[in-house]
Amino acid sequence: MELSREVKGKELVEASVYLREPMLVPAYEPPLREFLEGFLASSGPVVGELIGETFTEEEVFFSEVYRAILHSIADGKSKSGEVASYLLSRNLLDSPSSVQKYLRALSSMGLIRKMPIFGKKRRFRYSVSSPLLDLHFYLETKYAYTELETPMEFIRKAIDYKLPKHVEDFVADLLAKVYGLRRVSVELPKLGLDIALQGFKRLEIAGEVKWKERIKRDEIRKIEEKLSHFDCKKVLVVPNRDVLEREPEGIEVLTPNDLLEIAKESLERTP
Repeated sequence: MELSREVKGKELVEASVYLREPMLVPAYEPPLREFLEGFLASSGPVVGELIGETFTEEEVFFSEVYRAILHSIADGKSKSGEVASYLLSRNLLDSPSSVQKYLRALSSMGLIRKMPIFGKKRRFRYSVSSPLLDLHFYLETKYAYTELETPMEFIRKAIDYKLPKHVEDFVADLLAKVYGLRRVSVELPKLGLDIALQGFKRLEIAGEVKWKERIKRDEIRKIEEKLSHFDCKKVLVVPNRDVLEREPEGIEVLTPNDLLEIAKESLERTP
């Protein structure tokens, strides 16, 4: 809430995503994307060292296997089988099943999170918990940016690619906390959701996040069609209403100001 006194709208949401990392707070100056670009270019090795410190605290050796898992997940390999295949191709695993012990260790340390796949028992998707670390490992995977001279344009391209997904996670986590629901991953043909929040047995909120400059009529129609398959509250999160070429039907539009009000109301209800 303190941050909302300094920045507004789209910048508020983007800054809120990354400033959960204490090391970023003292140095932050808007705009967030330019700040992140400069920070990663100058302090990438420091970010990597934080991981080693976490493992030392847990008395776990940070092996090449753990590093490779973080690289693979940051690069989009979000299922255990995909991660195992990545490690096997690099001769870092004896068998596909042995990846589970490494995933459990990373999860217990809070470095990765696992999200249940809706309707499938004991099936999960994995992601790097920290948006900053996710960016770091993605840049390492693509460009080895802490070892090789990397143009600022490459770092900015990675930020622009990753940031919308990080906003999705931030908004979904916020709504899950406010409404007391559980995040799940919906994996139906052509019906993957950015936001899927489950109650005791059923989906309670389904939504999309479109963090972009313009959302055309045809795209809005596709969003309406996708969300029509779900019998629950439907939301569309956008940077501001001006990006919409028309208002979607039967879907609640949420802007940064709406999210701020939702968060404030939740805090007021908290004893």
